Amino acid sequence: MYRIFEFLYRKTRNATAYMLYLCIYNFLKIRQLPMVMAQRQPVFVSDETCCPNNGDVYAIVVKYAGFGLETGFLEMLDAMRQTGINAIVVCNGAPDESMLASLRKSAHRILVRENIGRDMGAYRAATLYLYETGLNPHKIIYCNDSVFFLEGKPLLDMFSTLANSTSDVHGTFENHQFNYHFGSYVFSISG
Repeated sequence: MYRIFEFLYRKTRNATAYMLYLCIYNFLKIRQLPMVMAQRQPVFVSDETCCPNNGDVYAIVVKYAGFGLETGFLEMLDAMRQTGINAIVVCNGAPDESMLASLRKSAHRILVRENIGRDMGAYRAATLYLYETGLNPHKIIYCNDSVFFLEGKPLLDMFSTLANSTSDVHGTFENHQFNYHFGSYVFSISG
């Protein structure tokens, strides 16, 4: 009988903690919504082209500057470069000079913006901004720094598949939690 009560207590405690997390997370998202929507024309603090483009496949890669720069993120940018993808890094928040120096080695372009709207806000802002500058890609890959576990050949294979897919939309993660949809971590769409 004790085990049943212990199990129910743990489930209730975990559910309460999860609900509290969702409330705080959604509060922060809702609080930023007016700022995101007010930016009909996206605002970037800086726009730096680091190297010439290599073909017509681009990636909008979101990086939250507050997390610093992990080795895996740089490996991801290198894998993109090796597979002919022009990585446009969108920094949410101001990166320090050492982070910018590291990004310049692998990125095609670096856009820096205020940290509002998280990854989806950065996807939106970069897409609208790049469209306005006349960028006309064959394919765009959207990627953020939230989750990444691949390295080496599997990482190269994933980006090669995304870049060369004949599908209009190609996702790497599927979600069936509420309704079927692709996860926003890594996906590609045709131009």
